[in-house]
Amino acid sequence: MKCTTFFTAFLVAALCLPALAAQHNPVPGPNFAGCPDDLTAFKGHARFDITKDQDPVKHLEPGQNDFCRLMDNIYCSLSLIAHMNKTIMDFADLVQCLTMDINGPLDLDAKIPVSPNGVLDSYELAVLAYVLNNPELEIYEEVNTAWEANFWELKELVVEALKIATLKSDDGVFDKDITGIIKMMAPALTPSLVGVLAGFATLGDETTNEALGELLGLLSDIGLEPPEGGIASITTGVPELGPDGDIDGDGYTNMEEYLYFVVQLGYDLDQYLSAVFDDNQTPPSYDPDVLLSRKTGFVQIGDNVTLEGKIIYYYDVPLYIHWYKDGALIEGANAMSLELLNVQPEDAGLYSIAIGIELEDEEAVANKAQSELTASTILTVSNEALPVAGMASFGALVGALALVGIRRFRRK
Repeated sequence: MKCTTFFTAFLVAALCLPALAAQHNPVPGPNFAGCPDDLTAFKGHARFDITKDQDPVKHLEPGQNDFCRLMDNIYCSLSLIAHMNKTIMDFADLVQCLTMDINGPLDLDAKIPVSPNGVLDSYELAVLAYVLNNPELEIYEEVNTAWEANFWELKELVVEALKIATLKSDDGVFDKDITGIIKMMAPALTPSLVGVLAGFATLGDETTNEALGELLGLLSDIGLEPPEGGIASITTGVPELGPDGDIDGDGYTNMEEYLYFVVQLGYDLDQYLSAVFDDNQTPPSYDPDVLLSRKTGFVQIGDNVTLEGKIIYYYDVPLYIHWYKDGALIEGANAMSLELLNVQPEDAGLYSIAIGIELEDEEAVANKAQSELTASTILTVSNEALPVAGMASFGALVGALALVGIRRFRRK
């Protein structure tokens, strides 16, 4: 049964407005290759003077908010100050709009202590931007108030860190106020960084807040550390906006709608926003399955082959992904695709993908059931073409195997 949010009546009017005015085209390529030549000319961010204590913030007007722009402002600006501290480059690689997904579960054993949550941050924060750009929504006042308060608190945190930054030189280690240097060299960096941090905090997601704390720790060398009690202790979240929130009240979370409309159907950002704010657009009922595809036709020695798995009618992040050859686990193969380069006769065999998922247990809604979906395909490698009849029989066998989905349920 559908539930409705208190602002549903305003959605029709809101959907008649542009989702994001003057959308920023993501900067392409790694290593700052796609950044503009004039990195001081960034626009589209809040304004304040980092060299002045308690300087007021001039926020963007509705229709101008675009977090993808802020991400690339940070990414490209960091190239100007990367020489100041080696940690900066570790951070830069995380914040490019095209690939940024930094608010997943913690992995404290990794060099970068966070993992993706499966939703590109440009899409995740676009839900917040949509509300900030559309004052007609009844939820706007609540969200805008939280956003501006969060921005202020994090601005003060970041600016204070820049005033006591720890720098290393040939003469040793010393503390230095670098607000003036940052303002001159990369004027868009601080307001854009604060904007993204405040955006994440406004999502009201516990996992995101924990990830932010760890990410701030990456910049501890320049004085930037999470506050005592964590990000949530100084900010206000609006959980309807987060990945586990349900902004249109249709019974599907924002993440579930992303995984269906974007990952499965290929929706672009505007199409996703239209869907996630429309309670009449919902994913179909859960009926998870996995499809396995590969290059069709005869596979010759020396070919490169990609096996591609795809989950359908499932709207969450997989618990795990495993690949097998002839029943034996392929170590390190944990992505949806498996590349086989320069295949040889010994690469022939039965390849299977196994994907762990989690579903509601119909017998006890409070519990979850774990399930495993599998699909298989036979790979034959040879320098001799198969006869037509043999190819037909082979194709029928492969088709039958690819449709197999074995599900094993157990209670957590």
